[in-house]
Amino acid sequence: MSFELQEGMLLNTQFGYGKLVKVPVEAAPEPQVMEVVHPPPPPPLPPQKVESGDNEDPLPFAQVDQEADNENNRQIQKAPKNVHRLSPDLKESIQMAQKIEQTFKYPYQNDQRKIEIDCGGCKVFTEVRNTSNVVFILAKTFFGTRNYFLLIVPINASIDLIKQSIIEGMGQTESMMHNIKILHPIQGIKELNFQKLSDTIIRDYSQIIFIAQQSFTWDTTKKGKSIQLSNHNLTANKSGEADYQTVLGTLAIGSGRHYWEIKIDKYVDEEDIFIGIAKKDIDLYVQPTSSQQMFYGYICLCGRKFGADGQVQNYGYNSKQNDIIGVLLEFRNGLGTLSFYRNGVKCGEAFNNLQGVFYPALSMFYGEVQVTLDPRAPIPAC
Repeated sequence: MSFELQEGMLLNTQFGYGKLVKVPVEAAPEPQVMEVVHPPPPPPLPPQKVESGDNEDPLPFAQVDQEADNENNRQIQKAPKNVHRLSPDLKESIQMAQKIEQTFKYPYQNDQRKIEIDCGGCKVFTEVRNTSNVVFILAKTFFGTRNYFLLIVPINASIDLIKQSIIEGMGQTESMMHNIKILHPIQGIKELNFQKLSDTIIRDYSQIIFIAQQSFTWDTTKKGKSIQLSNHNLTANKSGEADYQTVLGTLAIGSGRHYWEIKIDKYVDEEDIFIGIAKKDIDLYVQPTSSQQMFYGYICLCGRKFGADGQVQNYGYNSKQNDIIGVLLEFRNGLGTLSFYRNGVKCGEAFNNLQGVFYPALSMFYGEVQVTLDPRAPIPAC
């Protein structure tokens, strides 16, 4: 197949579009030259020879040919993940992100090169400017305390790669999380689900929200000596003397919405089981209702609630063996609200205006009692 090049013809090359004009070329009959100009016209730079098949370019230029686009798709999962922890404050996070961007992308911002390609009977000149193939995204998370992360991801990144990058940036693993969602606060809170980032409206400094329920276990380093853990540290059993001993969960909670359930596997008459939340520095061998403790909880024996001030008040329902106690802790504007469920029925709001970071907590008194934690339980509809 052949065709004749005509003056004024618009051609598309891997470097851009150009208009064909006639320019004399030595040693070539009736030469034709195509010059590509990108407005506004950049200052001319020394030409740089490019041979066919030469793709070694140290600058992050986006390729526009189909083969390069397909290769980008194949390399998405191999692309390096660049995640930077910023600050809980949005304004401060943007300033920090801009400094990072200066070192990552802007050294190439003003790069312009004039490239000459020999096409036999004609020569093609094109001006190449920097086009970044990465996107800078601000991700807001709610684990432990609210924080922002800067994600530097390929323009063709998938939603799964973005989720994985955020999780690794937080120092977590995907197996410890469930119900993972990425939301975009444009036109209402909308969940994102895409194969290629380039197909969305997300651009540099777009904000996304990462939410998930985080799994946890009982902490082997924060428990009384008579409490034995099994079943991947989900089941807690107390044996031995009748004394108060507490175990904390591995999850620090200071923001977001968190729910977990505890099933009473073995129950002794008149047993005291205290289920709730506590501060990290709680005394593991002091009665939870003591005013010395920072423990907010539910007493299974009598269905009452107690707070950090030591006051015990009527609240819910008595519990027995095989009952399931649910705990819901949710933060809004830095203030937490604690509620309890029994067998899927909400007992009502127990405490509000809670401040600081708390841990799931369980305290037992008599021996031969056992409970099992379910950190992945869904929040009941009622």
